[in-house]
Amino acid sequence: VLQPRRCGNLACSNFSNACEADLKLTACSGCKRVRYCGAACQRVHWKAGHKAECGRAANAKAAVGG
Repeated sequence: VLQPRRCGNLACSNFSNACEADLKLTACSGCKRVRYCGAACQRVHWKAGHKAECGRAANAKAAVGG
C-alpha cells in the first residue's frame, strides 16, 4: 500500500508546484511502499533509516509471493 501523495522524506522542502498533490512522485524501487519527489530526497531518507525498513518490506513481500 502506497503512502498518501507526499514525499517520503519528511524533511522535504520541494514546493515547486502549487499543490503537494501535483508533485510527480516515484516509488522506491526496492519496496514500492514509499514515494519520493526526487533522487536527493530518496538518498536523505535512505540514510535516515529507510535502508533497514526497505529490506524488511521487500523480504516480507517476497515471502508472501508478491
